[in-house]
Amino acid sequence: MKFNIRNKIIFVFVAALVLANVLNLFFITSIVKKDYNTSLYSELVLLGDNLRTQLLRITALGIATHDIEGFNQQCLELVRKYEHLTQAMIVDSQGTVVFHNLDSQKGRTLDISMVREAIRLNKIDVFPVSENDNLFFYAVLPYGDKPGYSNEYAVVICSSSNVINGKIYAMIKNCSFVIVLTSVVGTAGLFIFLSCFVNDRKKICDEIIIENNCEDRDKDTGCQQTPPDIGVQWQWETDMNGLYTYSSPEVENLLGYKPEEIVGKKHFYDLFLAQERETMKIIAFDRFAEKLSFEDFLNANLHKSGRIVWLMTKGSPIIDEDGCLLGYRGVDINFNDRKKYVPSAVGSITCCATNDTLPC
Repeated sequence: MKFNIRNKIIFVFVAALVLANVLNLFFITSIVKKDYNTSLYSELVLLGDNLRTQLLRITALGIATHDIEGFNQQCLELVRKYEHLTQAMIVDSQGTVVFHNLDSQKGRTLDISMVREAIRLNKIDVFPVSENDNLFFYAVLPYGDKPGYSNEYAVVICSSSNVINGKIYAMIKNCSFVIVLTSVVGTAGLFIFLSCFVNDRKKICDEIIIENNCEDRDKDTGCQQTPPDIGVQWQWETDMNGLYTYSSPEVENLLGYKPEEIVGKKHFYDLFLAQERETMKIIAFDRFAEKLSFEDFLNANLHKSGRIVWLMTKGSPIIDEDGCLLGYRGVDINFNDRKKYVPSAVGSITCCATNDTLPC
């Protein structure tokens, strides 16, 4: 399959577009993950701080943390409100769970060293933890981070990465859809533009080629030098076997045939009189063999209606770059309409031609 200029440009454009889109998706994915994780860390800290504030308000009344009742419910409500949260709890400095959104978890020890380390340092921290091939994000907010409070307890909340990744992939999917849609629209627009551009260029080139061919025919057949009283001129082209490959509309005025009736269907000798056809073929193809031009070649042709038409033929060979004969192009004029002009090449003809009779 051959690619024209338009298809090559579109192919390069689409390839560049696909590469750009892949790179865009890569960078968008990285940016989205980074920004979402940053937002997630901030959200976990904010949610943990809200839960811690509720607890500290209660302890500010003089009630010890261990003596508070029903705080499991606050932890449960927090987890229910945010789908990505899996746990919300209060732990002491040893990692023992004091309150949890699940009553069954109360009293167990949270075996995560980073939780105890954050409590010991009175430092708010968010970190990932892998558990059973699943990734979770923990946020630890010690009491001691608040002025006037000891680091005896801390709020710990946990978020599942599965839900988070689902949201990230949904965002990336939406971005991908927009990018693909933009690419399709851009490619379609480019295709339409190039189609119009190439068609316009092709039209201009075709017009130039036609104009040049006409000039070549005029030059090769010497039409500029024919007398003004020659009447109808029929321009034609044949291949090397004499089959017509081009005919101007004037053939209908001369011989009664439309161009489409002879182009690709008739040889020049098919129009000769039957009794002279073989002789005239020999004369013509001798010129073909030597790649010689025809000058004032007088020949009788049979009109579509059956009457005889005398034509004067001028033609020159069409030769390719290697010197091989491709065919002939030339012009025929109606010799019947000429009353006085007798070409030197056929000076032996002494009487004038009439419409339906052979010359003397």
